[in-house]
Amino acid sequence: MISHGVIPGDGVSDTEQIRLALDVARTNRKPVYFPVGQYDIESAGDNAIFNVTNLSLAGESTGYTGTSILKVSDNSATASSVLYAGNGRVQIRGVGVECNPRAMDGIHMYKTTGQGTWIEKAGVSGATHTGWLIEQAQGAVISNVIGSPNAGAGFLIYVNSYNTQFYAPAIVEYQ
Repeated sequence: MISHGVIPGDGVSDTEQIRLALDVARTNRKPVYFPVGQYDIESAGDNAIFNVTNLSLAGESTGYTGTSILKVSDNSATASSVLYAGNGRVQIRGVGVECNPRAMDGIHMYKTTGQGTWIEKAGVSGATHTGWLIEQAQGAVISNVIGSPNAGAGFLIYVNSYNTQFYAPAIVEYQ
């Protein structure tokens, strides 16, 4: 991230630099590493702020949450999800998502397939609809994660999702 001009905790939007880093990683088939810190991101009415299909995201983690936090800092912006993975695989470890009051879903997995799809030590907070929306996902492994306080559902798994395995613990926190 630092090589793309992203400096966590500086109060400046990191959205475009993170998109660039994700594109470079996807092209080069390399993981994206987020050092410890808060990354301020914005939505311009995007369906999803970041498409993370076929990517590996890694951050620092302690306990059940990432200490590398993607925070939607613009309270007027609307997005259907912060991280979206569809029709492929995704790997997330130690990266958390903090939504604004207008982001519906923190992490949306759509038609992801097993074969290396896993999420570990990641948390979602502040989503208004669902912390984790898992739709038509097959064979994912999800462990040591926290669902979204204030959401209608911390985890929503539906529509032909099968063989998705949750390992201890998957925690939903409510306030």
